[in-house]
Amino acid sequence: MISNQPTLGRILQTSEVQAENLAMENVVPLIASEWLWTNYSHIGGKPGETHDISEIAESFAVKDEQLFRESLQCLSEEYAVTDGEKIHFKKVAPVGCAVSQLYTEPVQEFAQNFAIFLDFVRNGFDRQILGVTDANFDPGAWEQVLGGPFYLNDRRRALEFGQVYQFISKKAPIRILDFGCGTGHSAIQLQGYFEALGMETEIYGSDPMPGMVAAAIKRVPSLKPYIPGDPMNTTKFDIVFASHCFHYIPEDKRQPTMALLDSMLESPGKILGCGLFSDYTPNVGTVIKILGGAGGAPSAEEFKDWFTGTSFTHVRVNPQERVFAIEK
Repeated sequence: MISNQPTLGRILQTSEVQAENLAMENVVPLIASEWLWTNYSHIGGKPGETHDISEIAESFAVKDEQLFRESLQCLSEEYAVTDGEKIHFKKVAPVGCAVSQLYTEPVQEFAQNFAIFLDFVRNGFDRQILGVTDANFDPGAWEQVLGGPFYLNDRRRALEFGQVYQFISKKAPIRILDFGCGTGHSAIQLQGYFEALGMETEIYGSDPMPGMVAAAIKRVPSLKPYIPGDPMNTTKFDIVFASHCFHYIPEDKRQPTMALLDSMLESPGKILGCGLFSDYTPNVGTVIKILGGAGGAPSAEEFKDWFTGTSFTHVRVNPQERVFAIEK
């Protein structure tokens, strides 16, 4: 549980990445508290009451009690506390308290973008814990998040951390696989980044979600579709780029997936990317599960274990800046 949430004024005094980590760590407990109190009020709950968690889960018609119990560990102590078996409701967490926390100082684009993200987290509680399939969610708003400063900053930092300038002397186009390409936001940024360095590229896109690669090609017409593991695909890549997608890989598929990516890379070659790690944002593993991620967020050391048995020689991770570079 987290207490003493900072105002955005404190957040803005820190660096860009610290601001993002602080917002994730301290505003998410407010979303969890707000969601809990909204549902508790619906069943007539009042401040000062204490209940067994199993009783509350039954009253809420919870579909995933394990995730529900895990989410309770994210609560803000200002509104409710739990010992793992019982929960004490202290005071009402009003609707909008999490978003208002972001707006306690003059609004920055980061705060506006993060507010949209929080809406998705709020709806995620309904989808993942209550099994509500028609939870209100605007895909267009989520596109703003993917193209907004949080993801843009992470992708930029990943490319800088990956030291891609070592490919600058390569005469042939640099082949890049945008792994988990989504609707093409990463591909646009990759294209622009390498063009600015005067480096020619061929960018391919892969994504397990139906329709994603086609949507990415609409955004980046030069993007080429690619299916990892298809024996008809013999293309080898200089770089595999993965932006906030590895946490969707189930635990039992992590090492096999890294071995597959290893087989698709030239030598020298790199996996570069960004993602969330538990080292600096303790609640983030739960948030990822709320968003539908299969495996949650690893620590930096756990992440390094994913590459056991591969031919990679260097695994570099900066969990605070949420970036990694795996090289062979």
